[in-house]
Amino acid sequence: MMALGFARRLAVLHPAARAFRSRSRASTSTLYRFLLNKWYFDELYDLLFVRPALWLGRVLWKGGDGWLIDGFGPDGVSARVLDVTRNVVRLQTGYLYHYAFAMLIGVAALITWFMFAGGRALMTSWPILSDHDLPAARRRAVHHDAARRRRGRANATRAGSRSGPRSSPSRSR
Repeated sequence: MMALGFARRLAVLHPAARAFRSRSRASTSTLYRFLLNKWYFDELYDLLFVRPALWLGRVLWKGGDGWLIDGFGPDGVSARVLDVTRNVVRLQTGYLYHYAFAMLIGVAALITWFMFAGGRALMTSWPILSDHDLPAARRRAVHHDAARRRRGRANATRAGSRSGPRSSPSRSR
């Protein structure tokens, strides 16, 4: 044990050993640095893998998450809701005549729609209003209109399949 301690002290602290180390470092400085820096594996790994991964992560974080997901996702939707409510609050004045005017415009729009649509759109598009809810005369008119439309479609289909006048005069209309 004592011999090992003495040999170490001689190798580290002896002036001849220091001179030998400095000469060997000067003559092999490139090899020495290469071995000292662990063959530059850390620098190579950093250059090939770490920096591109950091760049890709930053791009996806700022562009993908920050702009796309948060901009159009929950943060974007909540920002648009706040914008809309900020503008709707201006419409709610609390004055009765403003609300009456808005209801008057709605009634005028509804009457205009009934005048130009003739009320048919309401009867045919609402499944809530069945035939039993209609008066008898209106029920016959609705069924008559539906039958006429079916006949018109059937005639148009038959007429479209023929390429000329009827070939068999025996069929009567």
